[in-house]
Amino acid sequence: MALLTLTQLAAIRQDPSPMGKRDYALFLMLLRTGWKSGDVCRLRWGSLGAAAGDIPQGPGSGSAVCCLGEALPQEVWQAIREYLQASGRWEGIQPQEYVFAPSRAPLKIEARERAQDWDSSRPLRKDGLRHLLRLHAGRAGLKAEAITTHTLRHTFAMRQLEAGASAEALGAMLHMQEAANVKVYASRLAQNPKRRLRARRPSPRTSRADRPRA
Repeated sequence: MALLTLTQLAAIRQDPSPMGKRDYALFLMLLRTGWKSGDVCRLRWGSLGAAAGDIPQGPGSGSAVCCLGEALPQEVWQAIREYLQASGRWEGIQPQEYVFAPSRAPLKIEARERAQDWDSSRPLRKDGLRHLLRLHAGRAGLKAEAITTHTLRHTFAMRQLEAGASAEALGAMLHMQEAANVKVYASRLAQNPKRRLRARRPSPRTSRADRPRA
């Protein structure tokens, strides 16, 4: 199982555009929560505690955003907030809207800082997410073909085990129902805990026309 380091994730955060901020928030949520990609893609604003007014303004604010009953890491919430602000969706976003929305016209124009550029009525497709992850990883000089959404989930699980989490606790975090499956999964991770993704030679800077349009 390939794992992603924090340094490698930071390298992916290079695109300062609204779409780049969306992608980073999406990847960070996958890495820091262990959620399945489909669940994150289908996340609606109303599922966040922030939609009910529990909106922390920064570290030390004393409150936490909850997502489907689970506390969301502060850095994930901050990344989501920055993305929504940059995309023009922060003001007036409705509970039924998908958080990680695709472009309204992906083949014509890249969604930017106007709310109307984003189609928040439909979720980002899972195959689109896989494409974006590999695209950004390649730009960051990583071995893109070795990175999948499962890489982020495995990395989350490995970090929990290294921090001392039990197989039972890990199963609850990953929403895995069968205890036997959790133990097998934890055992596989523990057999090779130091495996990391290898970087490849940096590719030439991608032109603006080649930016992701999902």
